[in-house]
Amino acid sequence: MARLSSRKQDALDLAWILLVLGLSFAVMHFTYEMREKWPGVQPAPSDSAALFYGFGDRQFSYRNVGIILQNAGDTGGRTTNFKDYDYGIIEDWLKLSEKLDFSANYVPSLAAYYFGSAKDPEQVRHLLDYLARVGNDSKNERWRWLAQAVYLARFQVKDQQKALDLANQLAALDGPDMPTWTKIMPAYVNKAKGDKKEARDLLLLTIADPKFHLEQAEINQNCWYINENLREEGDALDQNEVFTSFCADYLKSEQQTQKSAVMK
Repeated sequence: MARLSSRKQDALDLAWILLVLGLSFAVMHFTYEMREKWPGVQPAPSDSAALFYGFGDRQFSYRNVGIILQNAGDTGGRTTNFKDYDYGIIEDWLKLSEKLDFSANYVPSLAAYYFGSAKDPEQVRHLLDYLARVGNDSKNERWRWLAQAVYLARFQVKDQQKALDLANQLAALDGPDMPTWTKIMPAYVNKAKGDKKEARDLLLLTIADPKFHLEQAEINQNCWYINENLREEGDALDQNEVFTSFCADYLKSEQQTQKSAVMK
């Protein structure tokens, strides 16, 4: 009798174990898709609270803010798509990083090349003014962030007027190591806006200005761009002294190319 009672108890225990396992699998099955939603990035703290990220050290705080931005949205093995980010909050974090270290390039690089890859133009618009501020400096090639703002405004946001305003800021910067294309950036934006005359005038002024010390190859490139992309009926370029004198080599080469094509 004792052995029979023991077997019944074992069977009862096994039944309870199977029941618990069955309930566990059922709960797992029906709650598998139930996950806590995360907005991607937490609201930015106050200026004073941000110093706690680095125990009062501004540089340490800046780097921790950068790490927070770089890893925003990555939680528990899951990632958040850029379309689900609140870029208004991202902009607050970017402004916060400015106050911690205005001259560093870590956070600007995240704004330009990481957050700038979002597909929603209105999200990317939140980055433009920040990149323009940190890039309004000709030292240590920080102008590149302003150049990136021009690119994002023109091709991502597709706001050509904003791109032109930023391009004019870029062209106005004065630095010994700034390449010539930063000075003629407004010409390319004007062309995109349909203002070919303004683009022609700027390129011709650049070609004629001795302070740029343009190589002949650069002059030929600008002449080609004017001739191929900025010609309009009645533009009188053939009577323009700068165009006919500085672009003489290009025009001669172009005529020879056309003659060769006709002979073939």
